[in-house]
Amino acid sequence: MDARRLSDERLGALLSELAIDVPPTPDIATAVAQRIRVEPQPRVPRIARWRPALVAAAVILLATFATLVFSPQARRAAADLLGVLGIRITTTSEDIPVPRATSTDLGVRTSLGVAEEQAGFDVTEPDLGMETSVFYDDSIGTTGMVSFLYPHDARDVSEADLLITQFRASVDEGYFKKVPSQGGRVRFVTVRGTTGYWVGGEPHAFYYVDSDGVPGQETFRLADDVLLWEENGITYRIEGAPSLGDALAIAESLR
Repeated sequence: MDARRLSDERLGALLSELAIDVPPTPDIATAVAQRIRVEPQPRVPRIARWRPALVAAAVILLATFATLVFSPQARRAAADLLGVLGIRITTTSEDIPVPRATSTDLGVRTSLGVAEEQAGFDVTEPDLGMETSVFYDDSIGTTGMVSFLYPHDARDVSEADLLITQFRASVDEGYFKKVPSQGGRVRFVTVRGTTGYWVGGEPHAFYYVDSDGVPGQETFRLADDVLLWEENGITYRIEGAPSLGDALAIAESLR
């Protein structure tokens, strides 16, 4: 039917017969008003035809703009305002440190003999001519991970210069083929006669498959390049070496 041929009265009658279900408008304005605790702002002319949702959006935009432009107190209040969207903003003039793992992430401090017995495989000890602390974590891999931390008196990983770990698992080689696309870098190298990975940049973890065929994820704990390789069913990792050459030398020292 061509609406242009209908009279105004007939068109109005047809429209009045339509049944359209319109969901109730959520009370966004009240929720936003309860979140706003900023200094009084210049009044904005009200437009009676605006819906409550549009009014709420305008309040958010105007209040956010004002808080960004004016006082620090108002900017802090903007964080509470934006909290209604699930976002919280904080401002500081100090550098925010990146969280780093502590020794508890390595499990419990123990002796090499106990760690080897619990891990169930022959642990190879680095020969670096200095003391080390040994940790065992039963949550990594099939039978747990053994870690060597240097210097031996480091209270946690954040004070460590070097970390060497080993556990029973296979490295997921496919993951390292994707690292460059994730903003990191990886160099395939030869370590103790097998393929290894010199990893740096953005990635902070790697994937493995334990001896039961269960995939898992482990975290790089030091903010340095990492040498990673698998040998006889054991995955080895060296973090904190100054260079690839140093990392390879440390790997060769494992006995």
